[in-house]
Amino acid sequence: MKQKILILAWLLASVPVFAGPLPKECISADAKWLLHLDAAEFKAAEIGKTVAKEYIEPNWAQASAAIKMAVEVDLDWQDLQSLTVFGTEAKPDDRAVVLIQVEKAARQKLEKAIHEKAQASKDAEGTIQEEESPAGPIFKIAGSHFATAAKDTLIVLSKNRTALEKTVAVINGKSPNLNASNNFAGFSEDPKGMFFIILAEGFYTPDQLPPQAQIFRQAEGGKVVLGEKGENLYVSLSLKAKTTEACTQMQQVLQGLQALVTLSKNDDPEIMGLINSIKIASHDKIVSVSLEYSAQQALSKLTELADKKHKHKEKRKKS
Repeated sequence: MKQKILILAWLLASVPVFAGPLPKECISADAKWLLHLDAAEFKAAEIGKTVAKEYIEPNWAQASAAIKMAVEVDLDWQDLQSLTVFGTEAKPDDRAVVLIQVEKAARQKLEKAIHEKAQASKDAEGTIQEEESPAGPIFKIAGSHFATAAKDTLIVLSKNRTALEKTVAVINGKSPNLNASNNFAGFSEDPKGMFFIILAEGFYTPDQLPPQAQIFRQAEGGKVVLGEKGENLYVSLSLKAKTTEACTQMQQVLQGLQALVTLSKNDDPEIMGLINSIKIASHDKIVSVSLEYSAQQALSKLTELADKKHKHKEKRKKS
């Protein structure tokens, strides 16, 4: 249990409440996939405010107390600025790297606490061990995670020490970053208000696909975007095809599926409204599918879900 708490102290950014644009200058040029959560937009969004109120704030006190017990430091989730996870292999593995950005004072406080914890157990088999490297001190946590501080506000975490040291070299300008790469090129700029991004290059497709979906094997990259656009929740999926012909065929398959669902004459007006809001378009080798859903309706469903969860917890306490 103590080991899990110590890892949590470094993974404070594992909930969607982070801020800041995608830090391309900190990501390796050979990244094959990444995800990024931006809290500046998330916390400004209506759905972000509801998630914070219903889920984050009620649970933070317990998490904060556990972290304080483990490393003797007080942390506030409001100090968290961004979370980026990326990998250099098509499939996520132990070489994935997590970049956590926090306020400068919070990073210094956490680093100091972890360092003191490591020094206290220097002559024993402690949960935290400090190791030297060309990039500076690296902390080995619970025997399976490596972490280090970089620049003023950044924490780097990975299960693979080599991947971590390579990332530090990128951050320090000694290895090429994503700005020097063509990976993830061709996708359109994100609309204002987006807070969640997934990018993939040369991603894996399942061995078994329905006959009508075989064309999607011709996709060599993808992008998912989530955010708020005006009064609506906005979701977009873009696929990069190997050729313009494959792109056209993907678009036709997606349009056929949309038409098929529309003709099914579903009696639920909400579902039909959602289907009709889907927009399918293509440009060059990129085909995109986007939809918008009332943020107010999404908030209502989220609040309803939170109420059900609360009632279930209360019911379990009484039983």
